[in-house]
Amino acid sequence: MMDELSEALQKLKVNNHSDDTDVCLDCILGALEADVEKASDSLNKQDAILVIVTLLQGSKSDSTSRRVAKIIAEMAKNESLRSNLVESSVIPVLNDLLSHSNPEVVLQVCRALGNTCCDYEKGREAVAESGGVEKVLDLLKRLSPADIDEASQRVRLMACSYFLNLTCANESLQDKAISCSAIPNLVNLSKENDTNTVLLEKIIVVLGNLAEVEKNKESFVGSGLSGLLVKAVQSADDEDQLETILETVASLSENDSMKVEFANHGLVEALFEVADKYAKPSQPQASFDQEFDASKVATDIIILLLTGDESMKYLFNDGQSTLFRRIMSNWIQSDNEMYQISAALALGNFARSDDHCTKLVELGVITPLLGLLKTQNEVLDLKLGHAVLSALRNLSIPKANKPVLLKAGTLETICPLLESEMHPIQFKLLGTIRMLIDRQGEVSLQLGENNEFVTRVVEMSECEVHAGVAGEANRLLGALIKHSGSTNVMQVILQNGGIAKLVSMATSEHELMQNEALVALTLLASSHLGPSVQTFIEANLLDVLSNILDSERITVEVKCNALSLIGFLTQSDELLSLLKDSGLKGKIEALQGVDNPILLSKTKMVLDHFK
Repeated sequence: MMDELSEALQKLKVNNHSDDTDVCLDCILGALEADVEKASDSLNKQDAILVIVTLLQGSKSDSTSRRVAKIIAEMAKNESLRSNLVESSVIPVLNDLLSHSNPEVVLQVCRALGNTCCDYEKGREAVAESGGVEKVLDLLKRLSPADIDEASQRVRLMACSYFLNLTCANESLQDKAISCSAIPNLVNLSKENDTNTVLLEKIIVVLGNLAEVEKNKESFVGSGLSGLLVKAVQSADDEDQLETILETVASLSENDSMKVEFANHGLVEALFEVADKYAKPSQPQASFDQEFDASKVATDIIILLLTGDESMKYLFNDGQSTLFRRIMSNWIQSDNEMYQISAALALGNFARSDDHCTKLVELGVITPLLGLLKTQNEVLDLKLGHAVLSALRNLSIPKANKPVLLKAGTLETICPLLESEMHPIQFKLLGTIRMLIDRQGEVSLQLGENNEFVTRVVEMSECEVHAGVAGEANRLLGALIKHSGSTNVMQVILQNGGIAKLVSMATSEHELMQNEALVALTLLASSHLGPSVQTFIEANLLDVLSNILDSERITVEVKCNALSLIGFLTQSDELLSLLKDSGLKGKIEALQGVDNPILLSKTKMVLDHFK
């Protein structure tokens, strides 16, 4: 075979426009098809690339052009030869042939260009430099919907494959393609060939590739693609097709405007059908992590749509939407953990405004949400617990909702989860409890006087591997003091080492947490100072206050709260003496020069305590 290959090439070198030209080319093609690596390497060593490029440039025969382009396509499969092909200047010649009238020639040209560009940036650059982006888009635009013959259909498919190889993961070429109206052209091509599932799937992959870059997603808004993709979801025959379609849908759904379009075009209803059709038995999620799960992807996309404000409002529709009814009547009641998690996530996303939270509670979401936690016989699933607690936390924010949640037994259901060692669960749990006791004096008193509860919260405040858990635990300790106003609660927290945690919280980088800590410490100093003096000293409270007053980065509000605390600390002779000796008084005096009337007034009031 290699001898015949060499002989055919030699004939072409001697006379490349003889009657035997096509015969020689067929011989070369036969060798390439038999062993592409070996044959292409042999051709390269015999300087075949120059011969075939010269032949292609001078060809006046469609059959010859087709065969030469096919040879180039086969040789380009050999990655080591792509650089030689690019350097031979064959790319501009191939690009010009995209306008050829013979579809068989164009087909092989697309193959040659596509293979040369595959994962090869220099090939892509060469194509772009010779106007390749514009020319392939012109080709796709030029192919008439009336051309339904097999050859034209194959050209459409191959041109899309070439375009994918050309632009894949290349942001500059994607930008170029979008600026050349690639999106409307491809969308129109999809509409014209909506019954050709193979071509449609390829176009969706191409569009999905363009949508991978965040800034490109906005270019799809108003393109008509959203409706097309919804129809594609509805007509997909199997999970393989769905995987391609849903991957593009998920990528585009990261854009808020596309979320709205998808919602308006009925994507959620189409995804319901997918989820139901391909639902798997409820098993540990790890069982499916290695394979595509159309049902899970469908529900994940629905949740993604709810992360946009406008799409979420549309899909909630004051509790009258198909989605909300499906959640309450099906998902949240299901034994399938995937549906349970999706229900909790959806409700948590709906609960992003006070009005929605109030409406959701009126519609009765609390009992079924709590039921998801009660049905866990053994260890709570991390994803489910996190989703339910996130929803409950959001729902507990409005003042009107708190009594309803408390009456429903929310605290009794979630407090046992304090024993969980899963940090994401701990984080959401502590935040939910803190929201529930906000301005709820009786409940704050009950929890604050519960030694076991406070002990566990203080333990969590020492968490070193999850800063959020420690922060939420500290905030909860401060909230118990603030909302209970009880010296008994203060004493329980003091005895369990919680006061030192609040002092540490006052050094937080977050202004909100600093203020919460200082307010709690001020309440403690104002009504439970005596028993707390030694703890304040051991926790280096005076150093913390000194640093707050000394820092230029600290806000006026924080400094005012620090001064209020200092005012109460001076009621202790021991602390007053330490305040004077520490030089803190001097730092307070230095604040008299500030140009802020509120801080200046507070400074003068505190200095009076030192007289």
